[in-house]
Amino acid sequence: MDGRRELNVRFKPHALCRMKERQIEQSHIEQVLASPTETIEVRFSRQASFRNINGRRLRVIYQINAEVEVVTAFWINEDGLRKYGFTRV
Repeated sequence: MDGRRELNVRFKPHALCRMKERQIEQSHIEQVLASPTETIEVRFSRQASFRNINGRRLRVIYQINAEVEVVTAFWINEDGLRKYGFTRV
């Protein structure tokens, strides 16, 4: 272990379905959550984070309750990130 706190992550059924469709692995999601390039607040008190994974930008929508609950995730381009309010593109 490298000293980082391990995240307790749960995936909503919708997230698992979309991840399969979009060829996104759970390890990709965990990388974004552990070390995001940027995080912003979005609707319904949820968070959105992104990070470059293998040369592509991955955006993850989640909420924090007793654990991190992933709502959905998708690959996105720079214009899309700006549209959603990210500034560190």
